[in-house]
Amino acid sequence: QTWIMDHMTRAYETDDIVRNFVDTYDFYFAPVINPDGYQFSWDDDRYWRKSRNVNEGSPCIGVDLNRNYDYYWGNAGTSNNPCSNNYLGPVPASEPETKIVQDQADALADTILAWTSFHTQGQLWLHPWGWLENPLNCGFADDHDDLYDVAEKTGQAIEATHGTDWEWGNSCDTIYPASGITIDYVKGVSGIKYSFTPELRGPGHDPPATEIPPAYQEVWNGVVAMINRIAEKHPDLV
Repeated sequence: QTWIMDHMTRAYETDDIVRNFVDTYDFYFAPVINPDGYQFSWDDDRYWRKSRNVNEGSPCIGVDLNRNYDYYWGNAGTSNNPCSNNYLGPVPASEPETKIVQDQADALADTILAWTSFHTQGQLWLHPWGWLENPLNCGFADDHDDLYDVAEKTGQAIEATHGTDWEWGNSCDTIYPASGITIDYVKGVSGIKYSFTPELRGPGHDPPATEIPPAYQEVWNGVVAMINRIAEKHPDLV
């Protein structure tokens, strides 16, 4: 994401795609949603996932912010154990980081065409829902076909860049059930139609720096395809 942000702020005069996007749309970037956890991942535990907030009554630190959103919170794919990497928190949106993102999504929702929450790693382009409709079946959005269509065009553009293999589709069905997640809140509560989570290339969750340029190149091509496909489907919104 930071490379995409850098390219879009530096290449206006040299890249026709960037110029067209900047002239046509507004973009909002949040480079790091979990700043304390991110810093801890460099200082102490490289694979740290959660926030660094204190859990009352437990020696274990942090909440999985991507299980803490106030939409189908606690439905599936979470843990009530504060020591778990998937600890959902004591109540929905208990964490300041989560609350800030929710508030911004709600405030900007009427002006946003798509929301993309970048993660690593898995070579996946996921869309809602993550929760289970019942113990045996994933929930599917009423406009699943629209979401899948955009995800497919995005994934195909990514694959065409360096020949990597990607999967795309409903988050619950494509990888595993998970509730209280960012993209579900953004779509289900804020009402932003196209809500996606890309899981970028590896290997692993701490790939070498040599993987950064190809990761950027393929995902940039995917983002371009995503924006163009949404514009094709909804010319009245452009």
